[in-house]
Amino acid sequence: MKPFATLAETETPDGKRLSLHERDGVFFIYLNGQQLMSSRATSSETRLAELACAKIDRGAADRVLIGGLGLGFTLRRALQLVGDQAKVEINELISAILDWNREHLKSVNGDLLDDPRVKIRLRDVAVTIQNSEPEFYAAMMLDVDNGPVAMVSKSNRQLYTVDGLLKIARALTTGGRAVFWSASKDDFFLKRLKKVGFKTNVVPSRAYPEAKKETHVLYQAEKTSRTGIK
Repeated sequence: MKPFATLAETETPDGKRLSLHERDGVFFIYLNGQQLMSSRATSSETRLAELACAKIDRGAADRVLIGGLGLGFTLRRALQLVGDQAKVEINELISAILDWNREHLKSVNGDLLDDPRVKIRLRDVAVTIQNSEPEFYAAMMLDVDNGPVAMVSKSNRQLYTVDGLLKIARALTTGGRAVFWSASKDDFFLKRLKKVGFKTNVVPSRAYPEAKKETHVLYQAEKTSRTGIK
């Protein structure tokens, strides 16, 4: 077995150490020495895109928003599911994540960021959502931090508040879906989704196909004509 190699390091906005590693062709991102993600465990990231894009019309010029690039597996699946006229917008807060995808991860995902349908914004996805025109996005895939319980940055928690969810509802088209990745079940978050009026579905997901347990959770929130109305 080859040694565990450190390829790159950076500092998060909160001053934590974020690092990229590789061993035997498998890539890992760590936060302060704790594993956040791996290119071997990508099933829930892929499923995130499948749930969000399930109602996308491949012939339409739909706009799709992805919050958090990670190792690129959600983006890769989304590009496979949307049509040639679609626009897929990536919002990533940490510039090093973009650099790592371009410099180190081509063996995993190729030139995803160079796809003409992809638009990259180096900023907090919550800012994009707040400034969005109403009914702008047909789908959102939000894999921000560790889910509702933020690890990388405390500021990420705002996205999962009632106020944050109301802004998401405003930016979604009616019938559109926002799907949230979470490392664990969060009943309080589910209550907030329902309070805002989303049609919800909780989808347990395996980290990798051979996993015995479904350790991750995907929260599917579909906008109806009543969503966001108090």
